[in-house]
This record gives sequence, C-alpha cells and structure tokens, in this order.
Amino acid sequence: MATATDPLFVGATRPSLVMGVTYEAIIICVSIVGMLFLATNNPFLLLFYIPMHGACYLICLKDPRFFRFLLLWLGTKAKSISWRYWGAATASPRVSTRKQSRRMPG
Repeated sequence: MATATDPLFVGATRPSLVMGVTYEAIIICVSIVGMLFLATNNPFLLLFYIPMHGACYLICLKDPRFFRFLLLWLGTKAKSISWRYWGAATASPRVSTRKQSRRMPG
C-alpha cells in the first residue's frame, strides 16, 4: 500500500561513516597518501588527502557501500585472470587442481 521507503530500514543497513566517508574509503585514501608521502618525503603531499576525502564523500553520497563492494571485487574477481571469459571468478573447469590421492574410493 505504502510505496515510500522505510527510513528506519535504510538507517539500519547504512555502514558507519566518519565525516561522511566509510572506513574502507578512509583506509584506501590514507594508504595512497601515505605511500606517496613515503616515496617522495614531501610533507605537502599529505594535503592531497583533503581532495581525495572530498571525492570519496561524493561517491559515498550516491552509494555508501561502494568501497565495500570494490574491496570485495578486488578480493574475488580481480584475482582471477579469466573471469571475463568464464563469467565468474573460477579456474578452468577442465583442469583438476586436486591431489591424485584425494580420489573417491570405488
């Protein structure tokens, strides 16, 4: 009957945010800025975090779970070389990766 979304449901499933950005996004931004700072020893590169945080904020406005899905994709499909060919993050179905001693008796 009611077609409006339930704000309590949306609030219960929303990930925790720090200044409008999820923890995953903060970890990614701090890692990138930290690696750039350590590679160049230029303290002004630490200011690069501010526009990165702003970009992550704009992404999290649209979908707060974007970075969680990105890390999930990197942990699954991105590791598989042939996921575009097979359509899934799997190895080739023709090659058995099991040891020969693990065969079923019979």
